[in-house]
Amino acid sequence: MGTDQTRKLSSFGIAAVAFDQELQRFQQLTNIAKRTDLDSRKDLAKAARAVEEATESHKRLGERMGALAAELQEIRTCNETTVAELNARKTEIASRMHEVDSFLERVNLLGKAAAEISRAVKRIASSRPEGTDAGAITQLASLIAQMDTLLEQSGLLARSAHDAKMAEIGNEIGAIRQQIQTARNKMNLLRERLEPLVVRRPAR
Repeated sequence: MGTDQTRKLSSFGIAAVAFDQELQRFQQLTNIAKRTDLDSRKDLAKAARAVEEATESHKRLGERMGALAAELQEIRTCNETTVAELNARKTEIASRMHEVDSFLERVNLLGKAAAEISRAVKRIASSRPEGTDAGAITQLASLIAQMDTLLEQSGLLARSAHDAKMAEIGNEIGAIRQQIQTARNKMNLLRERLEPLVVRRPAR
């Protein structure tokens, strides 16, 4: 394997390649030693040289195997640490998701409450101005007070989200709070418009 390719490998991969290459060399030298005829001095020298080189290769093969085993043990230890870190991260993610779900649930409740108040206000606004009575104004004032409570709650929730390093959710809550504030302002304007139109019932 070329140098450029081995540079891409991990230390375990390099050790595995070195072991595999030495194993192939050992097998090749052994085959040469086994299959060389012993009928001439040239062949005897060839076979003897193959045996000597195979013996040296076998020694290196043991060293390569030891290096590979050491790398494997290091990988096993590293993997155990990584798995422990992964499990800790999994727990952290689950906790964070639960926290996010809790925020979203509270945001949804705020949205639903604001929508119910807005619907009630629309019913008041759609009534005939000449039919407006003190009860409607009182009801509107109560709804405005409820909006004020939602504004306070949404402000606290937005700050809590930012404190929990959930800027995205905090910004979403901030946008909802702006909508609630706008609705609250319109409600107040409606009250100011309807108050002069309250039908006063004559005293008995």
